[in-house]
Amino acid sequence: MKNLRKYGLFLFFVQWGVVLEAQELISSFLNEYGKDNRLEVVTIGKKMLGTMSGLSSGREDLSELQAAIKGLENIYIVTSKDTTLNDTILNREYYDSCRQLMKNTGFNVIFSGNEDPEGLFVIGTKESKGAVKELALLFLDKDGRFNLIQMTGVIDLNMLVKYSENLKGLNINKQ
Repeated sequence: MKNLRKYGLFLFFVQWGVVLEAQELISSFLNEYGKDNRLEVVTIGKKMLGTMSGLSSGREDLSELQAAIKGLENIYIVTSKDTTLNDTILNREYYDSCRQLMKNTGFNVIFSGNEDPEGLFVIGTKESKGAVKELALLFLDKDGRFNLIQMTGVIDLNMLVKYSENLKGLNINKQ
């Protein structure tokens, strides 16, 4: 019984370590800037993703969305709110700091661009046993806002690319 408890405790800490590692980029960034009221932070957990993957709509086929999020466990989103000149300078600081954090936390950059007017853009991944387990999208949008999106779970890059290409054709009206 004593060995069983030790084994169970060991498994608990191994699993907890995996969760902490998956959040390392976001946690490191928020440890540095999280008290800044210029940032918005959204976390979409596994339960919500499961709910989303079970949605149906009478107007459109959601099968591609469901396939794209099927293996995801969490999505973390950090964005800046404003685009004044001072905020643009701060947004660039956020970007540069987060780009360094990506390197420090073991992300492999698979795409990087700095063409105007689209702004700066980086995609990084972490793999385990040949599968992408984390994906980070870091960018300054055309208005100069900082954006960091990190996904964890089993990530099918081909499905995400296919779904994101379909999003380009949608006409989304902001209110």
